[in-house]
Amino acid sequence: AQGDQTKGETKVYETSVRARNEFNARLVQTAKFSLFSQRLSFKLTPRPEFMNPTRQYLPELALFSGFGVSVLLGLVVNLAQSARARLLRAERTGRQLQAENEERRRVEAQLKNTDERLNLALDSTQVGVYEWNVATDQAIYSPSVWTSAGYNPTTMPLTYQAWLDIIHPDDLPGFRATIAAHFTGATPLIETEYRVRHHDGGWAWFSARAKCVAFDSSNRPLRVIGTCQNVTARRQADEALRASQAATRKLSLVASRTDNAVIIITPDGRVEWVNESFARLTELPLAEVSGRQLVDLLASPDTDLQAANRVASCIARRESLTTDIMHYARSGRRFHVHLELQPVKNEVGLVENFIVIETDITTRVEVEQQLRRAKAEADDASRAKSEFLASMSHEIRTPMNGVIGMTSLLLETPLNAEQRDYVSTIRLSGDSLLAIINEILDFSKIESGRMEIEHHPLELRQCVEEAFDIFALQAAAKGIELAYAVDPAVPRWIHGDITRLRQVLVNLLNNAVKFTARGFITVEVRLGVNAPRQPGDKMLIDFVITDSGIGIPKDRQHRLFKPFSQVDSSTTRKYGGSGLGLAICDRLCQLMGGTIDVTSEPESGSRFRFSIQAQPVAPEPVGLPVIAGGAVVLAVDDHPVNRTILEHSLAAWGLVPRVASDEEEAVAALAADKIALAIIDHQLDGTSGLEVIVKLRRIHPRLPIVLFTDAAEGLRRGESNDPLIVRLPKPIKPAFLHETLCHLLSGLAASSPVSVSTPHPNPKRLAETIPLNVLITEDNPVNQKVTQSFLERLGYRADVVGNGLEAVRALEQRDYELVFMDVQMPEMDGFVATQEIRKRLPQARQPKIVALTANAMQGDRKRCLAAGMDSYIPKPVKLGDIEQIIRTMFGAKAG
Repeated sequence: AQGDQTKGETKVYETSVRARNEFNARLVQTAKFSLFSQRLSFKLTPRPEFMNPTRQYLPELALFSGFGVSVLLGLVVNLAQSARARLLRAERTGRQLQAENEERRRVEAQLKNTDERLNLALDSTQVGVYEWNVATDQAIYSPSVWTSAGYNPTTMPLTYQAWLDIIHPDDLPGFRATIAAHFTGATPLIETEYRVRHHDGGWAWFSARAKCVAFDSSNRPLRVIGTCQNVTARRQADEALRASQAATRKLSLVASRTDNAVIIITPDGRVEWVNESFARLTELPLAEVSGRQLVDLLASPDTDLQAANRVASCIARRESLTTDIMHYARSGRRFHVHLELQPVKNEVGLVENFIVIETDITTRVEVEQQLRRAKAEADDASRAKSEFLASMSHEIRTPMNGVIGMTSLLLETPLNAEQRDYVSTIRLSGDSLLAIINEILDFSKIESGRMEIEHHPLELRQCVEEAFDIFALQAAAKGIELAYAVDPAVPRWIHGDITRLRQVLVNLLNNAVKFTARGFITVEVRLGVNAPRQPGDKMLIDFVITDSGIGIPKDRQHRLFKPFSQVDSSTTRKYGGSGLGLAICDRLCQLMGGTIDVTSEPESGSRFRFSIQAQPVAPEPVGLPVIAGGAVVLAVDDHPVNRTILEHSLAAWGLVPRVASDEEEAVAALAADKIALAIIDHQLDGTSGLEVIVKLRRIHPRLPIVLFTDAAEGLRRGESNDPLIVRLPKPIKPAFLHETLCHLLSGLAASSPVSVSTPHPNPKRLAETIPLNVLITEDNPVNQKVTQSFLERLGYRADVVGNGLEAVRALEQRDYELVFMDVQMPEMDGFVATQEIRKRLPQARQPKIVALTANAMQGDRKRCLAAGMDSYIPKPVKLGDIEQIIRTMFGAKAG
């Protein structure tokens, strides 16, 4: 443009100079012509007369000369005027050209600005422009065409094929079809979207829009101009929007169709939208609730104000909330809802809305209220049942105390065989009835959740031995051998409830003895699968009770642990029972953290396994001391459990065990080793233990021997013909055996009796050892007589009063060291009487008070101790219980 402007200015200047030069040339020509005319005129002027004799032509010549000069002068003037006019026109033309050049420069500047703006606009919008020569396939691209695809525009070829090469193969046929449709006139424009391979290896979406702007005479396309733009972000946004819209439609459909009431509120708590369920529930359409505060909709006379305030507070703090609240419908119908309030935040974390979901829980609330009422009624019924059981326990145990007590006293009087049999039958029946009552009461306590497990240190061996002691005579009478073994890995002392553990053992042993006609019953104690990883951790201890009884059919084993259920429930069954024993064992095992199960085959015996969780006592009390010397001891027993316990016990005591199962192994062991002592079972698989002793005596005449006998035979030291034989009753008790071995191995067996011999024929009565003043507080005459008779057996002459008021008066008048206090008495019961005694008497005169109660329900012991009593004995009272209480409380007074 600047070159064109310069050329125009040069042209105007040249025209002006040329006009000026022409004008000057014409002036020179005019001057020359005038001079020539003058010269000619001078030449034509007649000579003076002295020069030209003919003077008659001079005027004419002068006239023609003047005329010629005038013509020439006019011509010169005309030429000058023409030249000036052309000069003026040239100047005017120059000014017009200059104005046109300035206008063109302005237009060109505007075009340049417009072009720059267009390029900036195309660059900012990432819109590329291209021109395609269809005939030659040449193409001109704006830089943004390639930069939007990540390529360098300066390195890309200027052909349309270069662009086609980077289009996705799946989209290329459709792109070509769109172009062909436009070239044939089917579509006014080329409009399509396709994928292009980006320079980074991915695929980018492009939108193209083009048009053919030139055709040849045959209507073939020549020139196409179009634009293209990278629309990947838009496509992704569209897909996200479509997904969001689809999700929104689904959520809207769910929200509108769900049975739960859905409310959308603004950040300030105003209702923006509700679904149909809300309108149906509250009988309020959207038009009536829109714009109202949510808290206002919740407000009602019976609404929990704290719940409504929590809703308002959470809306103000932009927090979520879950609560139950009560609504009122327009008709006044009251309903309960479970309300969930959730804030909805935008990308920057600001709360845009709240979504409130209300679930109608009216039915649930009504059911809960009914359940609470039913629970209250059940609690009342349970309380009434407990009171009834306690009352029945008291009413039954009170006469049973007289029956069992009197029969016990009667058995100690001179009776003939028939009378003793009758009394024993009465006593046995009373004990059986008492066992049934105890089972019913225990099951009732477990069912009501009032059974509590205590945690005190206990010795496992002692617990098992005490259970065995109960059935030793009964098993011996049936020819059943009892044996137990405790794995050395099991701690000797654990924390647990010895009463409940012994109860489970006794129940299982009782069943084993009942259903075993002959054979054996064994108890094995071992660690469960989860031995403690650290000292002091709880461990699982398994107890396995195996018998050789009648067994249990598999199709009836599932009934064992169900209450009031028996394997044989027919009217012709051989074995009776309440059907509660194993159910109580199952519940007690669960309370102690374990389980119980059974494996059995008919006619092959049963195997009951139960487990408890327990914690070892740390530090564990010292066990039996080691027997010095390391003597070799021969143990002969045909039962593997007995051999196991003997082998473990002897090794633990520092002795060298040699175990044998029969006579041949025993003789071989005695001949092969220097045996210091032998332990022999009285019955060895068809062979008598005495026969084995005879054969061993032939090899070792002075061999000390411990002979295990039936429990019914008792404990005897020595025989008339062999002072080196000591008899011990089975089942084997390690402590008993340890003491005997200490005496035998120390050489005292032949010269002095062992410490475990039978009691003195005339033992001292307890009153001579522990003298006491005793008061019995009992309103029932039979129980008065029973308790007083038991105390007389122990050597005490006790005073008796009929109620708590009389007991308080008696204690105010006389000092008593021991008071047996009944609980239920007229005028003043045992609890009030104990409190009065503790309140009125000085500390130096306070007696030991032991409750005698027929109530055996859970909590009776605690009530007695809480009232100030020192101990508790349930009825029916037994002589051993009274003796044990006195020894425990006053053992320090023994002299």
